[in-house]
Amino acid sequence: MLQVPKDLFVDMAVYKNVIKTEDDNECLKSIYYYAKALRASETQNMSSTEIAAAQLSLIPLNSDDRILFLGVKGGYIQTVAAQIVEFQGQAWIGSQDNQGLQHVEDVLTNHVPTILRQIIKCVLVSNIQDVNQSKNRLEQRFDSTE
Repeated sequence: MLQVPKDLFVDMAVYKNVIKTEDDNECLKSIYYYAKALRASETQNMSSTEIAAAQLSLIPLNSDDRILFLGVKGGYIQTVAAQIVEFQGQAWIGSQDNQGLQHVEDVLTNHVPTILRQIIKCVLVSNIQDVNQSKNRLEQRFDSTE
């Protein structure tokens, strides 16, 4: 988790407004406080570091696994999972929140190294609770070699 800078996944303007500060240092200190959930963007919250760590510790991830996250937050936990599954694996994000997916894709494009970006795939699904629809949208994104 130390390899993924958490502040990159937070819209600083939104977060500064939420915590009512203009001070960058105070904002960063608040973001890196391990036990605090955050407002990552206009529509998304991000779990605290301790919750993200607990969630990932419950999944036996290996370096070549594929993992699917249903719903999107800030993209932080998905990027940490991508670090765990490494270059042989994949981390998929399926969500019906177009704005949330766009936030994650912007962060990935602007702040995440290219090689790690290739591990994370985002899929927009109109109804994430419809298993068949989610499955079909994911299958549309698979490359023929996969």
